[in-house]
Amino acid sequence: MNTEDEPEQLMGRVQGQALGQVLVLIVDDYEAVRMLIVSHFRNAGFSVLDAQDVTEAIHMVRHRIVDVIVTDFDMPDGTGLDLLKQVRADNRDIPVFIMTGDESLCETMVREQGGAGLFRKPTTSGQVMTAVVKNYLVVKSIL
Repeated sequence: MNTEDEPEQLMGRVQGQALGQVLVLIVDDYEAVRMLIVSHFRNAGFSVLDAQDVTEAIHMVRHRIVDVIVTDFDMPDGTGLDLLKQVRADNRDIPVFIMTGDESLCETMVREQGGAGLFRKPTTSGQVMTAVVKNYLVVKSIL
């Protein structure tokens, strides 16, 4: 399957399901990056929340039902792994994807901590969308 085709093909599988009920939390301290990703998810029909740092994201996760988290790795008040660890410590089984430009962080490290995946910056919104939708479908037993 061609990576560029995956989002549309996967989205076709969930038609009839209420994508607007899938709540995605986007976490990034750079507003322009955060808003680009938020826009992509909203345009695809998802409900979206956004947070500018780990502290705000943890607050949102504790007070909202979040289905998927896409977070930056390096932020002023912590890392995406810190957020992931706190989500797991709170006994929440939410898929967490980490985005980074840091070459020292590897996919294995993220997965060993319970993360769903790692995206290298700059990553395209299509890649993020593909992984999130795939993981959501698997976790929710739709696939």
